[in-house]
Amino acid sequence: MKGDWATVIDIHNAFNYIKVNRELRGYLAFGYKKKSYAYLVMPLGPKAAPYIFHQYLLSSITQVRYIGIRITIKSQEITIQEIIYIGQMSNFKNLTV
Repeated sequence: MKGDWATVIDIHNAFNYIKVNRELRGYLAFGYKKKSYAYLVMPLGPKAAPYIFHQYLLSSITQVRYIGIRITIKSQEITIQEIIYIGQMSNFKNLTV
């Protein structure tokens, strides 16, 4: 529409902002050179990772649409129209799986 603005958000690395619950970190741990490491954020490897991420994304998109912002989702990017409201979006840095 006339006078509208838009922005694109690349969500390619958004998995890296979803924190893993401390109780579940042992299930996402791995060993290397006789040391153990555990992911603090959601890695791409587990089969459930895309599903978990989708649930958080769907929740955020629902909130954005509820306040009347037009939003389009494509494979790995989100187009938000009416950029004036972008501050209303959920912040993935505060999410925990």
